[in-house]
Amino acid sequence: MKKTIWMAAVAALSFTAMSCGNSMEDKIEGKYEMDFTPGATYEFASGGKFMNEAKPESMDCTIKSPGTWEVKGDSLYITTDTKNVTFEYGSGVSEDEKAILEGITKGMAEMDQQKLAYKIISVDDKELKVEAEGTPFTYKRIK
Repeated sequence: MKKTIWMAAVAALSFTAMSCGNSMEDKIEGKYEMDFTPGATYEFASGGKFMNEAKPESMDCTIKSPGTWEVKGDSLYITTDTKNVTFEYGSGVSEDEKAILEGITKGMAEMDQQKLAYKIISVDDKELKVEAEGTPFTYKRIK
């Protein structure tokens, strides 16, 4: 009888250890795109690091917006760091265009960090579905 109890305890402990790698965070980690934001990617990296990278079709530049993400209960929280947005410009971007983009970003930075909350609907190896105030959003996994 003691041997059966001990084996059951070892099996339960093994199952618990194996399931630690299947947390919601582990399922979400990856790089995504959204249909309504062409040229933008959203990376949910390990350690709660977030990066939104946008490449506008009309301009030769890349805008990187860092932040953090976390899961609490059934919700995903993304906090963007508007003070640390960076720009990588191609040679075809004029000084006026740079000033416009950086002015918009500076205005956003004055509002400080932006924290968004989403209810997690589902996540699998192809997509992450979330909802905010009744509006669904689908992130399609690319990596």
